[in-house]
Amino acid sequence: MNYEPLEATVNIDGSATLSLPEEVRRLELFLLGPSETLYDYHREGRWPLEGTTSVLTVEKPITSDEKIIQQAIKSGEGVTFEFKPYIAPSNPKFKEVIRTAIAFANKSGGYIFLGIADDCQVLGVEHELVNQNRNTVIDFEQQVSRYIGAVLQALRGRIVPSVNVEVTSISFAGHRVIIVKVPPGNEMPYRDAQGDHLYIRRGANNVLPNNEELKELLSPPKQPDDLLWRNA
Repeated sequence: MNYEPLEATVNIDGSATLSLPEEVRRLELFLLGPSETLYDYHREGRWPLEGTTSVLTVEKPITSDEKIIQQAIKSGEGVTFEFKPYIAPSNPKFKEVIRTAIAFANKSGGYIFLGIADDCQVLGVEHELVNQNRNTVIDFEQQVSRYIGAVLQALRGRIVPSVNVEVTSISFAGHRVIIVKVPPGNEMPYRDAQGDHLYIRRGANNVLPNNEELKELLSPPKQPDDLLWRNA
C-alpha cells in the first residue's frame, strides 16, 4: 500500500483545509506533536463508519429532489409526505403505496419516499434489490430501473382514472431512495381499481372520505368566473 503525504492549509479559526484528489478511496490522518507524539488520528475508507464524519465526501450542489427529501425528513409524514421502506410491487403491502397515491391525487398531490422509514431514518432500497438479484448478471442501475418500472406499472394498473405519476431515484445520505411524485388530480375522484375504494389524505393517514368529503370530491371543480362571482 502506497502512502502519499498531502499538505494542509491551516485556517484562522484553527481548522485545516485539505485538498484531495478525486480518485482517493482511503484516507488516514495523524495529528503529531513534538517528537512525533501521536495525539489523534482519523481513518476512513470509501464507506465511513456510521456516526462518523466523512472527509472523502464530495460536496455537490443540492438538487430539488434533495431539498424535497430534506424538507420531508424535517417535517415528518403529513398531508403531502409519506415514508415507506422498500416494498416489492408484488408484495401485498404495496397496496399501502397505492392507497397513498390515490389519497394524494384526491387532495393536493404529494411525495412517497421508498427507502425511508416512518421515523425518518434513511434506509435505502439497495440492499433488498441486490439480495433479490444476486443470481442475475444485471448491474445495480439496471436493478433500480426495473424496480422503478415495476412500481410505475403497479400504480398505473390500480389508479382509476389514470394520473400522471412520476417515479425517480436519487442517491441521498449514502443510500438509494425512490421518489414517487403524485400531482393533484384534475379528474377527481380517483379510486382503486381493485375494490373501487376512494381514499383521501387526512393528516398523515389515508382514509375513506366522510359524506362531506365525498360530496366535495364528486362536485365539479369551481371555475375562476364562479369564484369571482361568489366573492363579489
